[in-house]
Amino acid sequence: MVQAQSINGIRYKSFFGGIGVGLDNYYYKTIPVFVDFRKNILSKKSTPFVYADLGISFPKDRIETQSSWTRNEYKAGSYYDIGAGYMFPLLKKISFSLAIGYSQKTSRRDWVYSVPREVAPYGFDDVNRDIYNYTFRRLSLKAGISF
Repeated sequence: MVQAQSINGIRYKSFFGGIGVGLDNYYYKTIPVFVDFRKNILSKKSTPFVYADLGISFPKDRIETQSSWTRNEYKAGSYYDIGAGYMFPLLKKISFSLAIGYSQKTSRRDWVYSVPREVAPYGFDDVNRDIYNYTFRRLSLKAGISF
């Protein structure tokens, strides 16, 4: 599965901190919003690094109608990603990085089945809700450009 992210922040010596947003197409589309922390191991242009991301994963589509009586309602959940990589310079102020990491996102899907008032007995809406909690874990390989 493909994931795209943009992280913007500031660097201080061998530390980096920023805010990121992405598009994750694992199982169903979500938009992770997170804080990113990185630490370069060496004080050179070519250096290994470690990183940690922590945030919330929002569903791209909150409601998915399946029929006139059924729909899926998606809820936001937690998101984190930790890993390590290597960064090396391409041009004067542009670097390329490769990293491997482990990520986890949680989410919830409510499957809602409702019978319209005209059909339900006694004239009441009959609503049934099945709740599914998901936890998605994966190893990821990332490539990035820093400038």
